[in-house]
Amino acid sequence: MPAHDKFMKALLSDLEMARDYFTQFLPEPLKEIVNLSALSHSGTSFISGMKEGEFFADMVFECPLKSGQGKLYLSILVEHKSFKNKYVYIQLGRYLFGAYEQQLKAKSESLTPVIPFLYYHGGEVWHPENMHQFFRDYPAVLLDYIPEFKIIFRNVGDYTEEQLLQLGNAMLASALTTQKYSHDPTRL
Repeated sequence: MPAHDKFMKALLSDLEMARDYFTQFLPEPLKEIVNLSALSHSGTSFISGMKEGEFFADMVFECPLKSGQGKLYLSILVEHKSFKNKYVYIQLGRYLFGAYEQQLKAKSESLTPVIPFLYYHGGEVWHPENMHQFFRDYPAVLLDYIPEFKIIFRNVGDYTEEQLLQLGNAMLASALTTQKYSHDPTRL
């Protein structure tokens, strides 16, 4: 397991750091419905059943909804390979369905939504394609039969130093800046 992945997992094991991270990087519509002040570590992993090495690890957090009517899992997956992976959506689909299958095996009364959050810190520019983009040469009518889902993708390389420094948490800003430039020691 690469050292920078261990570092990210250690960093986000601190709940205050994780709250700051989600406050900065969750999309606004999700921030409006979740109670980040009640964020907690779930003690769950949905990696079982996946081939070893597909992802470094998942960090799964439980977060209640502000309505008080349920919770969701925020699952951060660190792309350990630090390079572009054209078919990451297929890996994420396997991960998501595995997470729901685990809930069914645990005889959960109802399924809890799992929100996949892919964190990337590689040196290459990358914006993953969604499932429908793999089939763009086919008639559009077929897209109704292709599974489609959203992920939250954050590439630390997409953020300027100024944006990272404005996080409000100096340790988190420093850690993300270090990862941003880990492939460019001169800039670091």
